[in-house]
Amino acid sequence: LQFTSPKVLSCVFISKRDSTDRATVPASFISPEQVVCQTPHMATSPQTVYVDVSISGQPHSSQLTGSTQEYLFYQNPTISALVDSIGPVYGGDEVQIHGGFFINLETITCRFGTVEVPGKFDSGQQVRCTAPAVSHPQRVALEVSMNKEDWTAFNL
Repeated sequence: LQFTSPKVLSCVFISKRDSTDRATVPASFISPEQVVCQTPHMATSPQTVYVDVSISGQPHSSQLTGSTQEYLFYQNPTISALVDSIGPVYGGDEVQIHGGFFINLETITCRFGTVEVPGKFDSGQQVRCTAPAVSHPQRVALEVSMNKEDWTAFNL
């Protein structure tokens, strides 16, 4: 038996707060176990939603797979200032990063140039990171990510 791509395939993002609040976007068939879709714009963030798949293109519950996979929407964090923006080449100094829209996730990461280090959540306006060692004195960009994929656009 050969499973082929459905004619109409969509991802449905369902609010955990209100199951009637749904966003449907087209999906691409990759394999019987995998589909890919772009996330829709969500007005409220942070917000965790359920992600489900419809092979008919309809967002009604009877047309969905019943998935309980979750996806977190959040606003991109911003950086406005650094405390201790200079340190020794051997690293180890803790840098306080002030900004906005930080959320308490295990995946908070800071990137000093190309070196990634774990971040520590303090509040929605502050995270901390320990500066890594470098081979010689240099200025590097400092960025923050909540998911290790999307980084702050403003480099200090």
